[in-house]
Amino acid sequence: RSEQTGRNMDIHELDPDFLRKSYDAAIYASDKLNWIKIKCYEGDEMRSIDDIAIEVLENVKQRLGAH
Repeated sequence: RSEQTGRNMDIHELDPDFLRKSYDAAIYASDKLNWIKIKCYEGDEMRSIDDIAIEVLENVKQRLGAH
């Protein structure tokens, strides 16, 4: 992220063990709570903000329409 934004990484971003544990915790929570997972990358490339936002909106509409 810092390479893309030109900003320095914060203390958490500098700790790969912390990042892995955070990721694992998020995946665990999403599995247990049946959250929708939206990938922010395609292959090795980050998706655009607009592309991700469209997918988020489509999922929200689908969830709301299901009730």
